[in-house]
Amino acid sequence: MTKDEVIQLAVKAGLIRVGDGWTEPHRWGLAELEAFASLVASAARNMTFTQARWTDYEESIVAAEREACAKACETEANNPSCLWEEPGCWQHAAENCAGSIRARGNT
Repeated sequence: MTKDEVIQLAVKAGLIRVGDGWTEPHRWGLAELEAFASLVASAARNMTFTQARWTDYEESIVAAEREACAKACETEANNPSCLWEEPGCWQHAAENCAGSIRARGNT
């Protein structure tokens, strides 16, 4: 949901009021909070996933996974069990990094 959509729901629930082109909070109670929660839940259930929304969602998942894989490799790169000057150490680190990435699928 966008910020504007949340503000519209808050106005509709009575959490904020709009006047002279700006929003201003005012005192509210449990009834307004329950109304707002109900409106947000309804909006989330009824959200239409357009192609653009799906693309954004998929891209965010890919970016999160890419970052997690990079962190797995960084962790392996800082593994003190390998002295980088030793022959084959880079191969060992690369294999461990690949193993760390594959292990992410098992969690």
